[in-house]
Amino acid sequence: MVLKSKLWFIVFALISGVIFLSPSTVLAQTPIPCGQTLTGSISTVGEKDEYTFTATAGDAVTIRLVVTSGDMNPLLELYDSTGTRIAYDYDSSGNYVAIDKALTTGGPYTIVARDYGNDETGNYNLTWQRPNNPCNATSVTCGQTTSSSISAIGEQDFYTFTATAGDAVTIRLVVTSGDMNPLLELYDSTGTRIAYDYDSSGNYVAIDKALTTGGPYIIVARDSYNDETGNYNLTWYRLNNPCNATAISCGQAVPGPISTPGELDFYTFTANAGDVVMIRLVRTSGPLSPYMELYDAKGEKLGTGNNRIEKRIETSGTFSIMVSDSSGSRTGGYGLIWQRLNSPCNGTSISCGQITSGSIDTAAEIDLYIFNASAGDELKIILDSKSSSFSPYMELYDGNGTKLASSSSQIGKRLDNGGTFALLISESSGVRTGSYRLNLNRVNTPCAVIDLEKPTVTVIAPNGGEVILQGSVFKISWLSDDNVNITSQEIRLSKDGGASFPTVIASGLAKDIQSFEWSAPKDLDTTTQARIRVVAKDAAGNIGQDDSNDNFVLLGFTQPESRVVHYEYDKLNRLTKVIYEDGSSIIYKYDEMGNRTSMEIGLEEGIAIYTNKSSYKTGDTLTLSISIYNTGASYIADEFLGFLLPDGSLLFFDQSLNKEISSGYKLPPTPFFSVTLPASMPPGTYAAFAVLAVPGSVQAGKPQLIGDISLAYFTFNP
Repeated sequence: MVLKSKLWFIVFALISGVIFLSPSTVLAQTPIPCGQTLTGSISTVGEKDEYTFTATAGDAVTIRLVVTSGDMNPLLELYDSTGTRIAYDYDSSGNYVAIDKALTTGGPYTIVARDYGNDETGNYNLTWQRPNNPCNATSVTCGQTTSSSISAIGEQDFYTFTATAGDAVTIRLVVTSGDMNPLLELYDSTGTRIAYDYDSSGNYVAIDKALTTGGPYIIVARDSYNDETGNYNLTWYRLNNPCNATAISCGQAVPGPISTPGELDFYTFTANAGDVVMIRLVRTSGPLSPYMELYDAKGEKLGTGNNRIEKRIETSGTFSIMVSDSSGSRTGGYGLIWQRLNSPCNGTSISCGQITSGSIDTAAEIDLYIFNASAGDELKIILDSKSSSFSPYMELYDGNGTKLASSSSQIGKRLDNGGTFALLISESSGVRTGSYRLNLNRVNTPCAVIDLEKPTVTVIAPNGGEVILQGSVFKISWLSDDNVNITSQEIRLSKDGGASFPTVIASGLAKDIQSFEWSAPKDLDTTTQARIRVVAKDAAGNIGQDDSNDNFVLLGFTQPESRVVHYEYDKLNRLTKVIYEDGSSIIYKYDEMGNRTSMEIGLEEGIAIYTNKSSYKTGDTLTLSISIYNTGASYIADEFLGFLLPDGSLLFFDQSLNKEISSGYKLPPTPFFSVTLPASMPPGTYAAFAVLAVPGSVQAGKPQLIGDISLAYFTFNP
């Protein structure tokens, strides 16, 4: 129950000599703790609400009231212990009032909340705080991102941190959701507001401030008009000595993410007086709009930019790069690099007449070339792209770090002075990657072409794990290039894991060929250690080559060369089995028409595959069956199965048996695949094949074969 006492205030008004009496209702005084938001109301015309709190001499207090509903135009008053009004604020047409006051004496104080004209009612939120010694404040450390919210109208969030005299700080707040229009305030230890920033229609505020005294500091986060709510991220850093900074070397390209709204990433580097530094920043992913700021060792800002800063350094020392999103609200990836333009680092020396190839492999990367030239030289520098959707860009600098020229294709420049020059190559957008060709020469006294580089070759396929069946057609593919020109190419085959490449598959291939259709020979030997090598040669005799990264499988079968010791025939005098002295054999199978349907070549262990017919037409059912047999030690095996199609291509599938094949075990022919053949199936001769493999090796892409391959040929004529 709310207690009320009626007081009569005499209001004197000289109107026709009449004195009027105006009634006013005052609520009993309510204690209000520091930092607490109370909800109150002026429910009757003329009502006044009183709140009390206790303070100490020297305290600085801030009192805020915001009307949340109704037509009330608020008036806020502050009284000391003697009943003297020492501060007030009113809004005759709005909904928000505030008092900021330094208190000279300690003791109880009274807050009075009412309608400005004592003729309206409404609901409100009221809060007070001590900026010099805030209650319920949250300590935040340098570099820490704090997520919080203004969840009630009129709420203020207080944070504290400690700094040293001479520190330069940056404080950033970004609204992540809600309708809050942020206001950010910074107070020193005396409760004096020393900086603020607000955004009355946006979501991002920032304070950059050099601090003259050390000690605790207070950050206040709230809504600009104290009438909206929302969630936000808050962070602060030292600009003179940033915490959690990453050291970055000259010429080093580093990737980075802005992972949360409001995040700041800091990088540091050292430079000397007179150095000309160039910093490049590019977006690599996400909606991020990257923005960077350059600070010196004192925390003073030297430059800003969305993608590039160039600055001549006046004083040696450590410098900081701060990377953020331009709005503070977006996230994404970026690439960052810096270089000295007067004395570039990690440069590659080139000479007049030299043609060289290079590549930009990461975002923001800059390739650097160094060369010497004399006064009066007329330079001709040509830059060509060697990759699609790649636009290289070059910049020419003298020894002082002064830019002389730039172009995406050709630079023609007469030099006024001799010395050492730097050529920077980058991608125009800073994001794409690719390769380029660079040609440096003189127009006045041309230099002979210098070709010191071997061709570059990269095998694409087969590159490890593939299976190539005898008689099949496999597309060998690769990439090859040269700084001048390739004159010939060759493909070689290894069957011993790359120890040697004695077999030439193709030679004399033209410079622009990047693939070759290889018809695997029908006398191919089975090996699990096959590799391909592609060799390229240029006019200067430079040779470049590349091999498959790993072994692939060649599946073949050959007639055993050992002496026949036994033949077997069926009752129709058809040859059914040939046994050789080494224990290997050939087994022949026939259909009911007398046509041979399969030929199994291998040792007395392995797998055999059968078809139900030797010839098929549209609508026929093709059924494949297998037998597995073993006369040796026990093992567990997987099937590795597929078809060799009429065009030489392969269709693979596998079934995991995970079945122990024990000594003397034999699995009768078991159908495992059955399909009705459609008219759309290409006509011609097919071969179904099967081989046993070590369990799991097929799925891993590196089949380890057990025994030899079994094939069953059949024809299809629609």
